Amino acid sequence: MNPQTALALSALSFAIAGSVLALSTYIALWTGLLSFGTVAFAALGAFTTTFLINNMDLNFWLALLVSVIAGGIAGLIVGKVFIKLATHWLALATVALVLIARVLVVNFPGFTGGSGGTVVPVKLSIWELGLLLIFVCLLLSRLAQSKFGIAATTTREDPQVAASLGVPVARVRVIAFGISGALGALGGVMLSTQLGYIDADTFFIAFCHCYRECRPRRCLSLGGIRRWGCCVHRFAGIHKPIHDSWPVHY
Repeated sequence: MNPQTALALSALSFAIAGSVLALSTYIALWTGLLSFGTVAFAALGAFTTTFLINNMDLNFWLALLVSVIAGGIAGLIVGKVFIKLATHWLALATVALVLIARVLVVNFPGFTGGSGGTVVPVKLSIWELGLLLIFVCLLLSRLAQSKFGIAATTTREDPQVAASLGVPVARVRVIAFGISGALGALGGVMLSTQLGYIDADTFFIAFCHCYRECRPRRCLSLGGIRRWGCCVHRFAGIHKPIHDSWPVHY
């Protein structure tokens, strides 16, 4: 295979996995909350799937399902605990969650491999990654048309008005955290299969760097403040490694 084609396919695979992670972050934003918990949920999903495959000989897709459920439960718990915080305090609490999760990864070597990390024995093809992304997009499209979608949009626009209209604001936000946790775990698994190896720094340094380098203006100009804006932002970034590796003729 041509080196540029291989690089393009690799960049596209990472962009697909990144899109699912971006959509996980969007779910919390959908209800008006800024959360960085996706990083912790992604780590939970990746390490859980790898542990189940390596130590329990579980089928990959079954291990993925278990990890997604675990991510969803973790998201519900986090949402229930953090929901009383408001504005930037909730965002700071989720940053603290990320730091705590990294400490747990380092100190539970039997489950995560500790600071030495662990090998991911499965690599998903670009078609499998694409099908997973399509499934997530279709799920969110259906969700947007449901009662939850309407309640989430109303909550984001004005929580006080939403509450006065009978919308259970706290419950909607907790559910959003649960969905975010499930999608974050899924995205973490997708990313880990492309990396082939994960350790304590895979998610907690690389992802924090990605959040720091995130360009909101690109998301706004290309996709808007919508769920698809996150995907467009991730795909818009794949041209750089391809362009940088392209041969230059003088």
